[in-house]
Amino acid sequence: MKIIECKEGSLVAKSLERALPVFGIEKNMPLILVNVDIEFVDGGKIMDEIIDEIEADKERPIIFYSFSNHNNQEKLEAKCHGATRLFHRRDVGFIKMPIDLEELKRFYDLLVSGKKIANPAAEAFFSLGVKENLANILLQDLCCPHLIPSVLEKAKAKFGLTGHVEEVKGKLEERRNKGGDSLAKVWEGKTFPGVFCDIGGTLFVDKKLNEEVLEKLKNFAEVKPVTLWTGGDLEEIKKKLVAMGVKYPLVSKDAFEGCEVEIAIDDLAKDVFEKRYRIYSREYIQVKN
Repeated sequence: MKIIECKEGSLVAKSLERALPVFGIEKNMPLILVNVDIEFVDGGKIMDEIIDEIEADKERPIIFYSFSNHNNQEKLEAKCHGATRLFHRRDVGFIKMPIDLEELKRFYDLLVSGKKIANPAAEAFFSLGVKENLANILLQDLCCPHLIPSVLEKAKAKFGLTGHVEEVKGKLEERRNKGGDSLAKVWEGKTFPGVFCDIGGTLFVDKKLNEEVLEKLKNFAEVKPVTLWTGGDLEEIKKKLVAMGVKYPLVSKDAFEGCEVEIAIDDLAKDVFEKRYRIYSREYIQVKN
C-alpha cells in the first residue's frame, strides 16, 4: 500500500495506515491512495509528476481522495485537474474525505474485483482537457526565465514540441487560440463503447428531467459505460445535472466528430444527427417527445 500525502509520515498517512488493516487492507496489499489536494510532496515533486508516475501502474488500484470542500469529482473535472484523466479507468476512483472506512473498503473491493465499468470516452475527453490546461500553464511559465528549461522539457514530452523558446511559445499559443476548434476531429475514425445520451430535448425536455430516458440510462449503466454529451455550454449544463443528482460524465459532442459510438440516444432523427455532428452509431435510439 502506498499513501501519497504532502509529507511522508503525515498525520493523515499515519491514521490511514493504522485504520485500514482493521478492514482488511494491509500494508503489503496493492493500493495507491493519493491526496488530490496537494501540490507538492517531499522531494519537490508536483502532482502532475506524481500522476505521470502512477498512470502506468496497472498492478494496483488507485484511489484519489480530497478533504477540501472545493474539491469533489465534478469540480476537479471542471478545473482540468491532472488526476481527472484517470478517474474513469476500471481500476481508479475518487472519494471525498472523511469517509466511513467500511465504505472505503467496499470501494477498494470494487476496484480490485474489476467490476467497475471503465469509460474510455470520458477518460479520453478529460485527458484532452488536462492537456489543454497544461498548454496554458506552460505559456504562463515561459514568462519566468528560471522555468524555461523545465517548460521546454514538458512541451517536448507532452506535445512533441521542439525548438527554441519562441518557436515553442508560438506553437503553444496557436494551440490555445484554436480554443474549442481544437476539440474537433481529435479521435476521428475511432470507435467508443457504451451509451451516449444527448441533453437538451432528450434527457431534459422543457427544462424537466425525462424520467423515462433516465431509467434507460440506469439500466444500461449496469453493463455499459454511460456518457452524456452536448453541443451546448458544458459548465452550465453540468450545474443543472449536479442539481438534479445526475452523475454520469458529461462531454462535448465536438470532441467526437468523425467517431463511431456503440449506442446513441437523441431526439433528432438519425440522419439529421449524423449530418449535424458527423458522429455515427452502431445502434441509434430516437426519443420522441
